[in-house]
Amino acid sequence: MKKKNILQIEQSADFEIVGISIAIKDFSFCSKLNNMLDFKFDRHIINIPEFHDNKDGLFSVFYYNDHENYMDYFLINNKGIIDSTEKLVVKLIPEYKNMDFFMIILENDKEDFIENLRNNIREKTSATTLKIDSNSLKINSIEYFNFIISHIKSINEQMPRRKIRKN
Repeated sequence: MKKKNILQIEQSADFEIVGISIAIKDFSFCSKLNNMLDFKFDRHIINIPEFHDNKDGLFSVFYYNDHENYMDYFLINNKGIIDSTEKLVVKLIPEYKNMDFFMIILENDKEDFIENLRNNIREKTSATTLKIDSNSLKINSIEYFNFIISHIKSINEQMPRRKIRKN
C-alpha cells in the first residue's frame, strides 16, 4: 500500500479586511472616504505580474498611513484590467465578485473598530459592507493582498513624509 504525504499550507493574514459594494468610481469613493473619515488616501496603480493567462494585471490601490493611531489603510479596487489595449476587466478576488472594493487595515488592535468603521461607511455612503474572514479566502487571494501591501509600503518608505497638520 502506498503511503500518501499531505502538505498542509496554513494561510494567515495579519490584517483586517472589509469588503465594500457600491456603484461609484474608485476616485469618487475615495474622495468621499477622505472627507468622511478625515483620511488622505494617495492613489497608486499596482501591476501584478502574470495575474491572468500569463498577462500582468493593473489595479487601483489607495493608501493612507494614520501616523497618530499607528494604522495603515489600503482601499483596493476589486476590478482591474489585463490588457491595456483590449481593456479586459478581471476581478482581483473572484470569490468575492460582488465586492467593488476591499479595505485592508493594518495594526488594528481595537475590538470594535472594524464594526464602527463599517457602520460609518454604510451610513454615510449607502454602501454594503462585509467583514471578511481571511480564512475564507483562497491562498492566492491572501498572496495578492500581501503583495499589494508590501509593494505600497516599500514605495512609501522611499517617499518623503508629509507634515501632519494639527488643528
